[in-house]
Amino acid sequence: MANGHGGARVGAGHKTQIVTDATDDYFVEYSAARAKEKTHLAHIAELKEKKMRGELIDKHQVMADADFVGRLTRDSFMALPERIASLLVGRTEREIMEELRHEIRETLQAISDGLNHA
Repeated sequence: MANGHGGARVGAGHKTQIVTDATDDYFVEYSAARAKEKTHLAHIAELKEKKMRGELIDKHQVMADADFVGRLTRDSFMALPERIASLLVGRTEREIMEELRHEIRETLQAISDGLNHA
């Protein structure tokens, strides 16, 4: 019919542009990217929550603390010879070993005490 009534519509039976766009490769890529972003944001939220609960600690703080412990230990043991050299003069080998063991234990205890108060 010439007046447009009746008969088949133009484009009838074909996908609309919206449906085509929604199933196109670009939409699939977009959906995958959004899912990845949502997953990433969920991981960040989970990490923030764990940090607030004290289940996670800052890497830089751990490194600074390890550096402090290393320096404290090194300095404590490097001071040992000057501290005990005069105590060992004239002693027997057994007495020297006992004194060294005692001083090492004392040094380790001092390091432990220093860490507990830091």
